Amino acid sequence: NGGKVVGTYVLELVDDEEPPYRVYHDSYLDPETGIFYNQFVMEVRSGYIELRENESFYLSLQLRLTADGVVNNGIFEFEGEWDQVGDDVILRVHFPYEAQQVLERDGSWLGTSIDFMGFGEEFYLEFKR
Repeated sequence: NGGKVVGTYVLELVDDEEPPYRVYHDSYLDPETGIFYNQFVMEVRSGYIELRENESFYLSLQLRLTADGVVNNGIFEFEGEWDQVGDDVILRVHFPYEAQQVLERDGSWLGTSIDFMGFGEEFYLEFKR
């Protein structure tokens, strides 16, 4: 696509490791429900980001949550608009909430850090076109 940033990028690495990748494994108190889990595991299984010509984007991450032995597979989805500023791609997320995320661009790669649990521990995700 002639050096353009538009296209579909597939999740290749999480912290320099191929998915699936465990981003959390410990006890956990769910602040929404008040339920305590002795063993809570979150794994990033796969994902992709689509940067569209109309400057909209869609990001999907497939996650597996295991809470005290009960397994749930789910999709974490984001939608919004994007802009290119220098080598970076700025995502303006509108769904499921308002936010902004910076993707660093290096050729056919896009990378960004995400704090999945909100505990201040970030994981670097790398997507390749």
